[in-house]
Amino acid sequence: MKNFSLAIILLVALTACSTEYQYYLETDDANGVEEGAKIYRQGVEIGEVTEVEFVDRKVRLSIETDSPLFEDQDFDLGRGPEGEPAVELDGPDRNAGELASGETLEDGASFDFDLDDGMSEVFKDAFGADGEKLEEKMKDIFGEDGEKMEVRIKELFGEDGEKLEEAVENILGKDGEKLEAAIENVLGKDGENIKTSIESLIGKDGEKLQESIEAIIGKDGEKLERWAEEFGDEFEELGERIEAVDKLYEKDSPEWKREMKKVMQEWADSRN
Repeated sequence: MKNFSLAIILLVALTACSTEYQYYLETDDANGVEEGAKIYRQGVEIGEVTEVEFVDRKVRLSIETDSPLFEDQDFDLGRGPEGEPAVELDGPDRNAGELASGETLEDGASFDFDLDDGMSEVFKDAFGADGEKLEEKMKDIFGEDGEKMEVRIKELFGEDGEKLEEAVENILGKDGEKLEAAIENVLGKDGENIKTSIESLIGKDGEKLQESIEAIIGKDGEKLERWAEEFGDEFEELGERIEAVDKLYEKDSPEWKREMKKVMQEWADSRN
């Protein structure tokens, strides 16, 4: 009897120390994670992978943990603290319900939106937790393989695009005559409209353009000559300072750019 009691105590102790939860993780790529890989939640080791297998087109990992998992909890298959393949579980949302042992978490099972819980629920209601509602809606609109879209395109443009061709001809004319007429309306038959516009700007023989140039530089360029004489010395000094910077520093180096900026700023300040 005494030995039986000890056996019961030992069994209870082993049960208390054993893994409490069993779950499944489903993903598209195991990323090197194998049986025996450690499970971490927010950097804390909580269990290990007990099996890796294919289920349909997904990879399923059977795991055992000493802490529960939660609804829509995200996970990554990457590297542990020592660089070994491992599973990292993110912290659960504050309102997420606890998963019962034996349930499955899917990679990317929840929308990764930085929204409050209310908005997150709105998106899930609209699109489904995995976007399945959106996928169904797209199939309703476009068809399983896009056949509905193909039918719609043919309705709009014709079997061989003949409706599109008719629409283009209606706008431009069969041989483009409507487009040609529109261009002639703007430019004139022989470009006389644009010629008239140019003449109004610069004069029939360019006299208006010549008057504008003379107003700026003088009839014989005397205004330009006076300006050159006035600023010639200053430009010569600026050129000498630029040449000095080129000799002292490698072109386009940080020092060259700094000194060149300084030279130009000082010259600009002297002009004010």
